Amino acid sequence: MWSLNKLKSLMVLQEFVNYNTMIFKIYIVGKYVKYMKQKSLFDIHKEQVSTDKSLFIYLFIYLFHILNMISRTNIDKNITNVELRPTNFIENVTNRLKEALGLYFFDLILSRISRL
Repeated sequence: MWSLNKLKSLMVLQEFVNYNTMIFKIYIVGKYVKYMKQKSLFDIHKEQVSTDKSLFIYLFIYLFHILNMISRTNIDKNITNVELRPTNFIENVTNRLKEALGLYFFDLILSRISRL
C-alpha cells in the first residue's frame, strides 16, 4: 500500500485550481481542527506567461494577492456569508483522512460552490 510515509522528501507539491468561489482552508493537528475562509486564487494561464518577464510579473501579482488575503484588508462582501459544512461532516472527513493516511498534522481545502 502506498503511503506518504514512503516519500523521501518532506515537500509535497500542490496544484492550485481557481474555483472562482469561496474556499475553506482546514488545518488539522491531532484532534485540533481550525479553518479559515478565503476567496479562491485567480488562474494564471500558459498564454499569459510566455516569457520569463511576464512569469515574474504574474508571480509578483499572485504573491501580492495572497498577502492581501492574509491581511484581510480586502474581503469580498459576497463571500462573508458563505458557511462551512456542518461540523460533524468536517470531523468525519478529517478523522477518516487521519486514519487512512496515518497523518496527524496536515491541511486540506474544501470548496463551497453555490448552485446557480
